[in-house]
Amino acid sequence: MGQHFYHFRVSDLLDPGRIREVLIEDMSGEFFERALESAEETRELRTARRPDHVALLLDGERLLRTAERTAVRSNGSMLVRRLLEEDLLQKHSRLDVLITKWDLIVGTPDGSLETDLESFVEPFFSHRYADKLARVRVAKISARPASGSRLPPAYNVDPLFRSWVSDPLVELSRPIKQLGACISRRMFDRFAN
Repeated sequence: MGQHFYHFRVSDLLDPGRIREVLIEDMSGEFFERALESAEETRELRTARRPDHVALLLDGERLLRTAERTAVRSNGSMLVRRLLEEDLLQKHSRLDVLITKWDLIVGTPDGSLETDLESFVEPFFSHRYADKLARVRVAKISARPASGSRLPPAYNVDPLFRSWVSDPLVELSRPIKQLGACISRRMFDRFAN
């Protein structure tokens, strides 16, 4: 199971004195597939003890296929429900449901598919989780649009990241446990020195 952490110190160009620490946890899709089947697997996610933001990626290419559409949405919802049941998502958490590969959806001949997919996903998640989380938002993204797409690279990623680093943080009633330093032995990390 692949699990990676990325730690950033970021600031806005317009307000460089306001620095925000951002920790992004990236886990392999295989883990989440197993978490759908087992609460025990979900409990292993304890590294994400109090996420302010959670991004749930729904594969836009699979959403295009009518036969897979409902399963993609249902599996995403089941994962969110499991995270809530295990207290990994809490009332202060913000959920971003991201429909990926939007360039493939925009590129379809039938323009109504865009509206159909938005109405298939957005009300579904909002209705189920709006009262359990601080915010539920659906966004369409395309990290690397296909050649010839009318969408620019990193389509809609910038406003998402900006909100992740600028939304007010929630003060917790219990302190966060301090973790020891982690020394990476990956070749890539040696370039930072």
